[in-house]
Amino acid sequence: MLPVFDTPSGLALSMANLGLKKAVDDPYSQGRVSTAEATTLQLEFRYLSHLTGDSIYWDKVEQVRLTF
Repeated sequence: MLPVFDTPSGLALSMANLGLKKAVDDPYSQGRVSTAEATTLQLEFRYLSHLTGDSIYWDKVEQVRLTF
């Protein structure tokens, strides 16, 4: 899921092609990011960092806090 954060803003796109390991822009909302989705991912990824001890998840979603 980390590739969904590889955007100019650092905010996650809402779709991912897990086979290709890349983010995919939703054709119905092209370039837009849901505030609820972005903040939910932030909570989930921070908790994942806590559980795994790997800060990469925390670092990826830190951009959400800085953007909003």
